[in-house]
Amino acid sequence: MKTVKVSLNYSTDGISRVKIDNKMAPLEIGASPDDQVHVDAKLKIHSYIPGIDITEFFFVDRKADEMEILLEKVPELAEAFWGSGDSRVKILVPTAVKVCAKSENEPLAALELETELKMATENGSIQVKDCSGQISLKSENGAIRIQKCDAELRVITENGNVSAEKVSGASFEAGSENGAIRVRQAACERAFIQSENGRIIYEALPVEDANLTFVSENGPIQLALPENYDFQLEAITETGTLHNEIEAELSEDGDLKIVRRGEGGAQISIKTENGDISLTSDDGAELNFIGLKIKELKQTMSKAVSEEDLEKVQKAWGTVSAAVEKALAGIREEGAKEKLNAAMDKMKKTVEEFDFKSAGGKVVKTVDQIGDEVGDLLKSVFRKVREPRAEKTNWEEEKTEISNLDKLGDFISKTVDNAINKAFKGSDLDTGERKSVDEQSRAKILQMLENGKISAQEAERLLRAIGVE
Repeated sequence: MKTVKVSLNYSTDGISRVKIDNKMAPLEIGASPDDQVHVDAKLKIHSYIPGIDITEFFFVDRKADEMEILLEKVPELAEAFWGSGDSRVKILVPTAVKVCAKSENEPLAALELETELKMATENGSIQVKDCSGQISLKSENGAIRIQKCDAELRVITENGNVSAEKVSGASFEAGSENGAIRVRQAACERAFIQSENGRIIYEALPVEDANLTFVSENGPIQLALPENYDFQLEAITETGTLHNEIEAELSEDGDLKIVRRGEGGAQISIKTENGDISLTSDDGAELNFIGLKIKELKQTMSKAVSEEDLEKVQKAWGTVSAAVEKALAGIREEGAKEKLNAAMDKMKKTVEEFDFKSAGGKVVKTVDQIGDEVGDLLKSVFRKVREPRAEKTNWEEEKTEISNLDKLGDFISKTVDNAINKAFKGSDLDTGERKSVDEQSRAKILQMLENGKISAQEAERLLRAIGVE
């Protein structure tokens, strides 16, 4: 096996879009340090033929204001993926240039791009991290993963799963036929998430006046909302059940269930045909939201090159300040409040004295340090000084104990085996004990189904096996 390296550079003079058709190897697209497109490849050739020119498999063409790059399949790479080390291709594109990439089976990845981005695959996976702008992702069977993006997101998949973490922006649209959609730490002003048969999980950060819509035919929907978050939620499920663990006002109007907390706030709509709806509270959402906004402040400062950018810095600071002020309202300990106010005063002074013309990097580092201080203070007090929660009922303690068991076998060992041991010692199980074993086993199986650990068919077989319908 031989490793062949290829390095090609192309001018983007007059080019506004780069289109990439990848048939060669896993592809990573990143930001170019200059106004050129850089193509770098590291290819593992299984049967290397001396004298072969690998660059012949790289085709570049210009059409009007577009540059088309074709990465053709190299036959000698066919067996290389089963050997030691994988082949890789990296293409760096200037920031102002739009990117459109497609692949049939090869994975696609985009890192740290600030432009309009479109990516599509049939079976290959898609990964997007630290990107901003308008982002459109589509895959038939490949998984799609999005991390730390502040963008207008549109994601479509047929059978692949979608996972998104630490995403923010004006809008997030995601649709799936059979794949699950999992969104963690989302600070989106508008979200529309739809699935036919896959599970939907969405953890919302406290974005005021957000508009969130979730639609599913057969899959369950799980929504986690921040504590002390004002919202009005309307939920409809035809054959499913609404499970609500949020402290809020609940009312019903026929099939329509309305959950409300506070006045105004976010508008949320959930509709399923056969899937269950679960509402839970996330006590860490405020801290995650503050961390996200401090990161956006640092990024805005590091990119500032004009007076207009300074206005963006002040706007980002205002968002951070408002988020911390809201968190302070839930803290009773005066000492903790004083420390947080002191840290925020330091950050405010640092931002006000920020000048992109000199020592910008040093100031951003200072904001980073103060941000860490604020985060550490909030972590230390959030669980200590908030209003204590109500004590759990026996049923809630029982559910918690069940949920902490990872496998059905563990649960059976703890409940069923204990009951059997009692019988062996000469004491028969009474009706209540038999019912407890059946009900707890049923609860665990249904929870595993809800968490996506087993399919509906597997759940049905397990329920039959323990004699519970």
